[in-house]
Amino acid sequence: MEPTTPAPADFTPSPFPPPPSIPTRSVGKKIFFILIIVILLALIGGGVFAYTVVFEAPRVALTESFAAITKARSFHQDVAIKVAVDSPTTFTAEGTIATDIEQPASGGRRTATIISGKSAGFFVSAEARFLDQTLYGKVIEFPLLPLLDFSTSTNPLGKWYSVSLNDVESFMAEQGADPADIAKVKDQINKIGQTEAISQLDALIEKGILVFGSRATVAQVGDTWARQYAVTIDKDKLASWLAEIDPRASIEALKSATFDPVIVTVGLFDYSLKKITGGFKISGGSVSFVVTYRDINGSITVAKPNNAIPLMQYVEQSMTEARGKATSAEIKVNLSSLRSRAELYYDKNKSYANLCNKDSSIIAVLKNVEEKSGQKPTCRANSKSFITVGEIASSTFWCVDSTGFSGSVDKIPIGFDCK
Repeated sequence: MEPTTPAPADFTPSPFPPPPSIPTRSVGKKIFFILIIVILLALIGGGVFAYTVVFEAPRVALTESFAAITKARSFHQDVAIKVAVDSPTTFTAEGTIATDIEQPASGGRRTATIISGKSAGFFVSAEARFLDQTLYGKVIEFPLLPLLDFSTSTNPLGKWYSVSLNDVESFMAEQGADPADIAKVKDQINKIGQTEAISQLDALIEKGILVFGSRATVAQVGDTWARQYAVTIDKDKLASWLAEIDPRASIEALKSATFDPVIVTVGLFDYSLKKITGGFKISGGSVSFVVTYRDINGSITVAKPNNAIPLMQYVEQSMTEARGKATSAEIKVNLSSLRSRAELYYDKNKSYANLCNKDSSIIAVLKNVEEKSGQKPTCRANSKSFITVGEIASSTFWCVDSTGFSGSVDKIPIGFDCK
């Protein structure tokens, strides 16, 4: 029997080792983590692609964001408004309202607001603060003030004025206002700096007036990333709600109004409210607005202005000045009328002599001037000349003479000539 020759061994190395057995579940996990990494890298890289991410229900996210700003102890809010009118006249107006809101450890909220606006080349600017149940205000720029002819002491430009709730209540009571109306006014003033306008969004949501989009859009806002939600307004439901809360409200303009979507921007991973934009168009024009928020729960202090003048004191001073101007104007008119009366007297008597104490109409005018000014006017006359002088303000006099002069002088003349 011939011996069997064994086959030669195959020493050719395999190019790849046999694949290990991988559980299907592990493959799923790896794919899931790879997708997570890709999404995170895409978000960090940002801006190359458009990403729409559903983090949570838009209504929940926005409700939480509005609740967060309502409860914030402090924040800064900027409101920019633009109005464009194209009928019957074309013009635009822009304004900004910058507000700091502080919630101190005790007491009500404090606010500091700067309002500015421009239109047709005119600029208006004012500042207001509300704290400790007192409203403070200052006019920074107002182009029509020079037309109001304020004196140096009563010109309000650049001065702080104050009015407290007690001042308002006392003034309204003196004017005979109904106690219920007084309470309403005080309540409205107390709401300055409160966030009821934001909290009323709950009612708009419940009534179905605000209609939320189905998802959020990721966008870059400044140096950070944020979520943006589009909210549309149901015009018919808004009209019904307005009629419900105030039957006297006119809702005719709403029928022709077109509302732009309101875009609300909140933090990417929190509920910090960052921006609200929107607008609407009506017959003859349009309105757009942008509201931005920053320094939420930051260090903000609203301080009481120094040297504020009580508003009631200013009003009383202004009224006294106005009465003084009216009195001065009346004195000028009365004294000026003496010229024609004196000429009638001269035509009748061929002389001005005894003019001041014989003509009943002239005596009546001089008496009226004395009552108005509190000072007896000067009246002198001879056969050919006369002069009358009455005080219209401190160290200022109104003079009328037989030469035809009628005007102000700084002292009482000695002779018969005002000049």
